[in-house]
Amino acid sequence: MPSEKELSTLRKLRQKKYIVKYGKLLIEGARFIKDALDSGRTVEKVYFTEGAERRYPDIIKRAKEKGVETERLSARVLRSISLLETPQGLAATVLIPPDNPNLLGKLLRPRKRFSFYLFLDEVQDPGNVGTIIRIADGLGIDCVILSSGCAGVFNPKTYHSSMGSIFRVSLFDAKDRNSKELLELFKREGFKLIGSDAGGKLLPEETELSDKNILIVGNEGKGVKQKLLDLCEAVVRIPTRNESLNVAVSTGIIVYNLLARRR
Repeated sequence: MPSEKELSTLRKLRQKKYIVKYGKLLIEGARFIKDALDSGRTVEKVYFTEGAERRYPDIIKRAKEKGVETERLSARVLRSISLLETPQGLAATVLIPPDNPNLLGKLLRPRKRFSFYLFLDEVQDPGNVGTIIRIADGLGIDCVILSSGCAGVFNPKTYHSSMGSIFRVSLFDAKDRNSKELLELFKREGFKLIGSDAGGKLLPEETELSDKNILIVGNEGKGVKQKLLDLCEAVVRIPTRNESLNVAVSTGIIVYNLLARRR
């Protein structure tokens, strides 16, 4: 049985300030924990109930094989630390890796022949941010750049919405940088900036890509700021019958159709 101090720390991991303070995430669910174990990230400890031990023996076995500490809890105690309305009886703590000070330089000068990044302009709903990260993983996006005003990666709703994708997608937190200046920097390095807006003149499938591309998607209510659209070589739209689509849904449609020409 974990100590009261350990349980108190786990309960605090519902809040970003404590996630940052302790340098770890509390993740839940069989799929999420399996992805964490397979990702190469440092899984600190796995907690499970007796029922989960029967349902997910392979995950618990894999954790032990990797040298991860494991501990059985009562269902009542696990519910007390859970972030979910309906816990699966399986939770784990994962250490957050330190920031890579060289990441921006690598993004500006990619070694791949073709690169495609997403830039999130003040996407505020953590569920949307997490879903976009999941879409980026599924469609092979190289990096998701989060501007100032975006919901944080370490918001529990963000990383749970992303599922295991948060462990596979390159993420660049640009919250301490001016968005316009940062995009101008990418543009000087030869990136093609593509905006998304209901008033765009092009459909995604009509848009030519270059070797290096950034798609900018915007805030749920306001969209992409005009000063960022003004930097773009192309602005795309999705023809819809209703007023608007959810930003994560729109992002998936646009990315899929932009990349379709290269398949």
